[in-house]
Amino acid sequence: MIDYDYWSASMPCDEDLLPALGRVVWASLRLHHAVRDALNDVEGAPSDAPFDLPLGHAVARLRDAAARVAEPARTDLLEWCDGPGARAASSRDGVLGSITFTAPDGRQALGSRLPGRPTRYGPADLLRVVGDLVYADTQLPRGPYPRADHPLGPYPPR
Repeated sequence: MIDYDYWSASMPCDEDLLPALGRVVWASLRLHHAVRDALNDVEGAPSDAPFDLPLGHAVARLRDAAARVAEPARTDLLEWCDGPGARAASSRDGVLGSITFTAPDGRQALGSRLPGRPTRYGPADLLRVVGDLVYADTQLPRGPYPRADHPLGPYPPR
């Protein structure tokens, strides 16, 4: 039997990063849920349908699906996908795709070598990512979205 407490406690990490890193994950999950619901609404799928798209792919698919939405909701969705949605997905990917390393000060660190990303994330950097995710979640236009292809005109009426 695996002693999960032992292996969890023995993992080298910077304890100062864990609360902010947990918030990144939590905010990402909440945004992912909202994007899934929006995409399912546009595609006519039940809200509890299985969903396995990563966040960035889900935002891109929502952008493509927005073509089936009547104005002005279509423009609102497109602007969200190209603005806060894309920024949040990119910020999240920057953290979750970063690398762990032992920094010169001897502490475990998290960072990236990609342009525009922190070479070493601190708690404040992680909380900025949380801000991108929460902002995107609060700005996502909520459905129901009027369908541009409904035989009686945009439905549901707003």
